[in-house]
Amino acid sequence: MGAPPNKYSVSPQWLFPIDALRFTPSVATSGYSVGKELYDRARGVEFLFRLGSSLGLPSSAMFTAATWFHRFFMRFSMEDHHRQVVTPPPSLLINSDLFW
Repeated sequence: MGAPPNKYSVSPQWLFPIDALRFTPSVATSGYSVGKELYDRARGVEFLFRLGSSLGLPSSAMFTAATWFHRFFMRFSMEDHHRQVVTPPPSLLINSDLFW
């Protein structure tokens, strides 16, 4: 039967085992190595944090945007979507102060 769900349970679609990095669209269809993908992801998150800091976003917004960034690239190839094009939208969408 399992444990009953609690208010802190996370949907499985947000959790990926570490082995899933070997089967991302970038690695599976675009010929990226896992090392190159991890490097590009790190550079994308670095860009996200520089952008967020320059906009004065709270850390929680940048952490959430980084999560969305990583989740996006679990579904789409880095060959088709450059990291610096994908990074700004989550950063801006998360901070509702920019829209009010």
